[in-house]
Amino acid sequence: MGDERISRVVTALRAKGLRAEHSYPGRWSPHLTSPAAAVNLQKETPECYVVGVDIYGPTEQGGVACEGAAQSAKAVLTELGAVPRVGECGYSEKNGLLCLHVSGTWVKRLPYTVKINQLSVPYATSFTAKQIISLNPLEALGEGVTRVVRGSNCWKLTVEEMLPAGSTMKRELTGEFVISVIYPGTTVKYRGCRWEYTFWEETSAGVRQVRVARTWKEREMTGG
Repeated sequence: MGDERISRVVTALRAKGLRAEHSYPGRWSPHLTSPAAAVNLQKETPECYVVGVDIYGPTEQGGVACEGAAQSAKAVLTELGAVPRVGECGYSEKNGLLCLHVSGTWVKRLPYTVKINQLSVPYATSFTAKQIISLNPLEALGEGVTRVVRGSNCWKLTVEEMLPAGSTMKRELTGEFVISVIYPGTTVKYRGCRWEYTFWEETSAGVRQVRVARTWKEREMTGG
């Protein structure tokens, strides 16, 4: 899958008139006469693919040419469905060329859709539901014998997302809400949810957001 995605990026860059190859950074000849792109798989995780496009250009053309090529790469990545990120133009002492790193992140599609109330969670990378049942011991019925009864139970629901870099964090719901998980032919709903906590982690692919909710209501299943 990674090689196929890289090939698509290379082909699209060439269609834009930019010299491009499937390679690693720093493999370009130091005798370039115009900007060129080295495309490689920067990262692959269970949540996303990140493809790197390293733009190299001759110093005599200045940073403008490199930045123009980077904007073309950004447009290509956007057209291919990635969330692009453009770095700053710099100088590579290794090969005596100007360089600029562009990356594109594709969030892997889940086999289901997650909704909070009626709104889809577009960057969801996983959803987990754990049922927690409390067991309450009663007073001993005899030596070595203790009666245990089932107490209250709840669902702990975790929604994980990979947000594009620079995303604005939305204000969380303070009241009750519904989480729906829609599978082919089946919908599972968790009503009466309330957020318990949220945390964020800055990564090279974007912002990893994890939100945890709880509900004490039974889940509802409809469909096949």
